[in-house]
Amino acid sequence: MPAISRLIQLPPFARNVLRVLGGTIIAQLLVLAATPFLSRIYTPEAFALSQSFTSIIGTLMMVACLRYELALTVSSREETPSLLLLCGAITCLMATALFFFSPLLSHRSATLFNTTALSRLGFISAIGLVASTALNATTFLLIKEKLFTQLAAAKIVQAVAFVAMALALAFVAKSVTGVLLADVTSRSIAFLTALAFCIPVIRGLGGARVLSRIPGIMRKYRNFPLISVPAGLLNSLGGAFNTVWMLALFDASTAGSYAIVERIISAPVGLVAGAISQVYQAEILSARTSDPALARERFRRLVMMQVKIGAIPFALLFFLSPYALPLLLGPQWRQAGVFCQILAPFQFIVFVTFPFQMVLTVMERQHLQLAWDAIRFALVSGCWFAAKALRATPVEAIAATAVAGGVSYLIFLAMAYRSIGQGRGAGA
Repeated sequence: MPAISRLIQLPPFARNVLRVLGGTIIAQLLVLAATPFLSRIYTPEAFALSQSFTSIIGTLMMVACLRYELALTVSSREETPSLLLLCGAITCLMATALFFFSPLLSHRSATLFNTTALSRLGFISAIGLVASTALNATTFLLIKEKLFTQLAAAKIVQAVAFVAMALALAFVAKSVTGVLLADVTSRSIAFLTALAFCIPVIRGLGGARVLSRIPGIMRKYRNFPLISVPAGLLNSLGGAFNTVWMLALFDASTAGSYAIVERIISAPVGLVAGAISQVYQAEILSARTSDPALARERFRRLVMMQVKIGAIPFALLFFLSPYALPLLLGPQWRQAGVFCQILAPFQFIVFVTFPFQMVLTVMERQHLQLAWDAIRFALVSGCWFAAKALRATPVEAIAATAVAGGVSYLIFLAMAYRSIGQGRGAGA
């Protein structure tokens, strides 16, 4: 009882973090618990191609609704229904175009990755794009309304759906198709769950002048398609395409080892930093004009808290991963342990900076976000081009990109700190 009493007396920020964290922990543990089984059912090539496909969908999400979903974080309550309708209409148009152009994309993918495994996936691509973008938009709305318990529930539903589908499809589709179908299905079910939670909110916002507001909203938030779209594309190309680069430069088995490490090593970020990030985003939304000195003090405290939380787990990951991963996943994943050790310091920096990922967007400093994404893209892609030109080994290539990525995230931290105390920028 005393422990429960102390929990109830926690500040609202801490209580909300614990709500999201609880759901995220359950979701991540479900995926991690299933990983040793999935790694023995599906081949490294399947994981590599699945991760590459996910990266492509992630990049397409940057243009799926022209980043108007980000405007949900700064819009008024009256504008929200119109924004949701606008996002849905643009996404459906983009998904339709993707479906019809998918034969050409599949052919290009087969040429690039030297495999036909990604062919005939046009329908999956279109559904995956719609589900991912819709889930993203409803997540922003849940955060804005501070419905953190519902957000946690949607995360758990997505994890359960993914694990169940991946294990079930192992009996009929052990190829990359099984992993992709599980991923797309889990996102679709998570979106439907989040939408069910959002429907009462949307009804409460009212439906007057929903269509007539759209032209004005498009003009008011034009910086999102004009600036945030290229920024998002650069962000994806600078980070999410690492597995694509691995496939292009090395063999599928090596790329698969890298892909599964990305899945495993992102768990601490998803467990703690992701929960803190979503709650901190809501705090920024409700206090964008707060005292600059106080805002920066909170920023510094949160940075130090992240350092203290992540220091020991990432140190253990660095020292133990070369021995632990082959035991956990199987001897064929020995290379993954080496990759995990190399990426641990970089992922620690990502963990520290992760809660602030939406600061520049929420503060409507899209030009600074674009500048950072350009810097990151130049640093990381420069490393990959150098690795190709110098015929670097996988270890050398991953180490170089990890250093470049770490430097870029430290630059972002400085930019976010500078912006957080300056108030909102010009949104139009």
